[in-house]
Amino acid sequence: MINCVIQNICQNFEIKIKSNQIKFINCYISFSKIEKIIKKKKKTKKKKNQASQMSFSKSAQNTHVKGGHLHASCRRVDGSWNETNLNLDQHIGNDNGNLVWGAENFSKSCQNITVHDGHILKCEARRMDGSWNHTQINLDERIGNNNGHLVHG
Repeated sequence: MINCVIQNICQNFEIKIKSNQIKFINCYISFSKIEKIIKKKKKTKKKKNQASQMSFSKSAQNTHVKGGHLHASCRRVDGSWNETNLNLDQHIGNDNGNLVWGAENFSKSCQNITVHDGHILKCEARRMDGSWNHTQINLDERIGNNNGHLVHG
């Protein structure tokens, strides 16, 4: 990786390491500058991977919920479609009538569960006093499409 970074900075180089400098033919660059370039490349790659997985709704169709599972046809990288599902009960819970990430088993205490606009999970969730609250959560916040498969991220 460092070799690739160096080649992008200087061509026909000869490496000589001295104190905190790398000497090239007609080119000097500090280790800290190389580290910054490498970190920037890693961040860019990570963001691209995250972006391709999040916002599943932009590459999904026929999205619906059944028994706590999100079902959809998701587009693969090659353009084909894959029928896939994800157990939302492992990621979403009911906190006194409100849908929340990081909890479990929302479907056990919710009714009239639907998906609107391909990514908004809506339902009536039971509060601790027994009343029902209309609530919703944006699935695109944490659900992605990884080459035709729904994933939580």
